[in-house]
Amino acid sequence: MLTLFSYSLSALPIDLILPYLCKGCPLFLSGPLGVGKTTLIRALIQRVCGIETVVPSPSFPILLPYPHAIWHADLYRIAHEDDILPLDLVSLMETERCVIEWPERLGKHTPKYATALTLSYHEDPHQRWLSLG
Repeated sequence: MLTLFSYSLSALPIDLILPYLCKGCPLFLSGPLGVGKTTLIRALIQRVCGIETVVPSPSFPILLPYPHAIWHADLYRIAHEDDILPLDLVSLMETERCVIEWPERLGKHTPKYATALTLSYHEDPHQRWLSLG
């Protein structure tokens, strides 16, 4: 894992992450509960779709579509890896731009190609570490 840098919660590193949002290569975002995964994804989606785009947490619907063929999945509530099959997420990861929180829940459905980012807490509570890999 390569720790890229720490960032301020008030200055999210969207320009660094945006090039990794590609069709057929999902962007995985891991980290502990409450670290800011959804906040970072919200800013990313709003950069692509427009700041006025409402980006709720998909914790309850699990998978949400956005304009410009972007899909946001939060797999926190997935109990078994096969629970993603009715969502057609496997196919979406192969053809669309997907951002996935809690990607370890994909299990055997984890695609061969993905970009993995990890957020972790920084000693300064207003900062986060961002790691690639």
